[in-house]
Amino acid sequence: MKSELKKYRPILVLIVGSLLVWLIVVFYFADDYIAQFINSEEPYTLERETAFYNFYYAMSLIWGLLAVYTFVLCINVFSLKTITGKIWLLLTVAMVLWFLGDLYYALEWFINHNTDLPSIHFGRVCYIIGFSFILVGLAAQLMVGGLKIPKKEFGYITIIEGIFLTFSLVCIVLVSQLEVYEDFGEFDKGILVFYLIFDEVNIFLSIILIFKYRGGQFSRGWLIISIGFMVEATYDMLYIYMDVIFELENAWYFFDPVYYLMYVVLAVGALYLFLAVRSAHA
Repeated sequence: MKSELKKYRPILVLIVGSLLVWLIVVFYFADDYIAQFINSEEPYTLERETAFYNFYYAMSLIWGLLAVYTFVLCINVFSLKTITGKIWLLLTVAMVLWFLGDLYYALEWFINHNTDLPSIHFGRVCYIIGFSFILVGLAAQLMVGGLKIPKKEFGYITIIEGIFLTFSLVCIVLVSQLEVYEDFGEFDKGILVFYLIFDEVNIFLSIILIFKYRGGQFSRGWLIISIGFMVEATYDMLYIYMDVIFELENAWYFFDPVYYLMYVVLAVGALYLFLAVRSAHA
């Protein structure tokens, strides 16, 4: 395990380094916006917003590629001849689709300097299809080796799931009651409700995976991956609530780093699982 870890140390350094650089840059660029948020003033400049967007979309592609690369490693180590290998193929396709969605947003910004996109576009289609692959992949992984969870732990699962379900239902009700205007129609509301339903199912599957895989190197990798998908789902819920329902100006400034943190967690989990399997087969 240690020798394999040294071999892939550059990847780990890049992942952790990317996160640290992101936090530093956000702290620098957020200075004006935090002042505006606290003091109700308007010192946030267009130049800083543009610079932040430039860095933001560039980093999104780097982190997305890291997740894709580590997921491909898992396909190779398990082989497509196995059920687990096929599951990783599903999850990797999802990561590729999400990367293409991020790439579309980045190109729209770098080429057209446009962040105001229509209700349905290529990037959003990629995200939605990717969601389906993730749900199928996670559900299939739950079936591998059976589902053996002590009865007493179902209580913990119910409590955790209940909290997320309650918040999700509150968001769905509030979104359905939002007023329709020129740039926000019934179709947009339907997409947000779809995201919330997907996220709730995603959280449910991830919670069960966390309780299923505990102990040992292999289990630890799936635990990290499950947490990564929960991070994504939590981001969606918070962003919809703060940006669409609560209408916090520039909510993306605070919450989008959580979305890209999801890529970091998934990449670390997949890499950890890859190294654990390679070490076991050595």
